Amino acid sequence: MRNFSPAERKTLFREARLVHRQDELDIRLLKTENSSPQGRILVVTPKKIGNAPKRNLIRRRLKALFHEEGWDTRPYDLLVYCRKGSAEIPYQELKQIIKTAYGQVKD
Repeated sequence: MRNFSPAERKTLFREARLVHRQDELDIRLLKTENSSPQGRILVVTPKKIGNAPKRNLIRRRLKALFHEEGWDTRPYDLLVYCRKGSAEIPYQELKQIIKTAYGQVKD
C-alpha cells in the first residue's frame, strides 16, 4: 500500500466528503484518482487523545479493520480524524461505524 504524499494529504483534507461524524471521530471518503484501484487509509490521532500507546492502539485497530474487511480493494481513500474517547470505542463498534460509512458510498 502506497503512502500519502503531502500534496495528497492536503487534497484529502480539502476534498474528501464527510460521511460520518460523532464525538470521537470524523470519517471522510474520497474516490481515488490515481492509476491504482486500491484504497488507502489515513488515521489522524492528535496528542489530545492520550499517550503514544493509546494513539497507536486506535491506529492499529482502524488499519486492521481496513484490511480485514477488504476495503483496501475499493477505489476510495479513507480519512479518519480521531478525537478524545476514540481509543475507548470497542473494536466491533468501530467495525460497524466504518461499514456504515462505506455503505453511504455509491459506486
